[in-house]
Amino acid sequence: MNVKKVLLYNSINKPFMEVASDPMNLGLMAISAVLKEKGYKVVLIPNIDFKGAEKRLRKEIKNAFFVGVSCMTGDPILNGLKFTEKVKSLNPKIPVCLGGYHATIDYKNTIKNKNIDFVIRGQGERTIVELIEALKTKKFNNIKGLVYKNKDQMVVNLPREIEALDNFPSFDYELFIKCYKIKNNSSFIYCSSRGCPFECTFCSVSNFYKKKYFTYSSERFLKDIALIVEKYNPKMISFWDDNFFVDMQRVDTFLKDYVEKGYTFDWWAFSRCGTFVKEDKILLEKLVKCNCKRLLFGAESGSEKILKYIKKHIVVDDILNSCRVVSKYGIDPDYTFMSGFPTEKVKDLNKTIDVIDKLSRINKRSGVRMFSFCPTPGIPILEDCRKVGFKDPQSMEEWSKYEYHSFVAPWISKEHQKLVKRLVWITTFLSPQSMPGSSKWWLNSIFRLLHYDAVFRIRTRFFRAGWEWDILYLVYKRHYTAL
Repeated sequence: MNVKKVLLYNSINKPFMEVASDPMNLGLMAISAVLKEKGYKVVLIPNIDFKGAEKRLRKEIKNAFFVGVSCMTGDPILNGLKFTEKVKSLNPKIPVCLGGYHATIDYKNTIKNKNIDFVIRGQGERTIVELIEALKTKKFNNIKGLVYKNKDQMVVNLPREIEALDNFPSFDYELFIKCYKIKNNSSFIYCSSRGCPFECTFCSVSNFYKKKYFTYSSERFLKDIALIVEKYNPKMISFWDDNFFVDMQRVDTFLKDYVEKGYTFDWWAFSRCGTFVKEDKILLEKLVKCNCKRLLFGAESGSEKILKYIKKHIVVDDILNSCRVVSKYGIDPDYTFMSGFPTEKVKDLNKTIDVIDKLSRINKRSGVRMFSFCPTPGIPILEDCRKVGFKDPQSMEEWSKYEYHSFVAPWISKEHQKLVKRLVWITTFLSPQSMPGSSKWWLNSIFRLLHYDAVFRIRTRFFRAGWEWDILYLVYKRHYTAL
């Protein structure tokens, strides 16, 4: 306990098709910042499947006293459990704690795992500090937001109220920069808010934050951006707010500050189609002037029936009009769709394909991706899934199969399942702007062929004999289950 070193781990998906560094995790950077503020040394362990990761773990764990893991539903669970198993094999007595969306909502299954000692539910900055300070006395009963084991029995403490974001220090980018030797002028991520005020029934965010929306103050937000620019001079900043445009006054303050400070970085953000249905010339001209390059929209479906069912609060025309509006100003739109919802039929999926085709015709640079709908813990639509045969997983390992590229809902027809499997990968290669890239020329050549293939299939609606896409699906499924 004399060495105050904490190890953190991001249980992300193992990279597919291209070896890449572990992407930044805002949750871990927030945790690292508060721990360093309290005087702890924090070390990030790279993805356990990367070369040299296990060697680094063996070195760092020798004088560490606590391990924290960020986990999400799907294949990250396999990665995270593989890591915790390795940790316990090296030091069986070191406390291991899991946090994040999945651990928060499915804490009962999470704490059952033999290699996990603690689970943090909800906002973790305050909880993790109190937990680490309590390790000396082993008195954990008053720590809000904590789940732990007491003689193999689960103890669930009271939930912790969400605290004002301004109370915590800025994200610790050095956590990832030192681990992966990230250079200045790279792309950086930032999040100026947490939560979402909308009620999409397939989304875990509204459950996690109880349909509330929390933001940094504008002063703090702009200060953070200034620090990132001064220290790292990023080429691109990706805003990971669930909806960057909820508070248009904050957006306008940011755009004004961007111009006044003479920033030059490009940026993109998430929005709702409804925000850009009508042409707000003043706003759009400001976005262009401030180098907004891309806006990401959750479209989800081309079927009015499904949009209403999942409480998306948009109509198909909103999706198409948002594409026309932002494209007119040279901003690339990017859309995500899902298929496999309860009550969904093949005819609903065909309507989605029609919308995808229209988006690519309005602007060939439009990014379009389709995912298989995946049940995740605590989402409102889960009860409907149960009615059509969904069985709640009884362990973390069982939850790992719910992965948006390879899971296909058993309650939809065989024809529907087959089409979803192919469209997940066809849409991945549809847009030249958002399709995968590689440092290997021969792999890029294959990707280009897949791109032309994807365009042909969407244009002609010819999805039969799609063996190339079936193979890609099987290769990915084998890749992720082999983690």
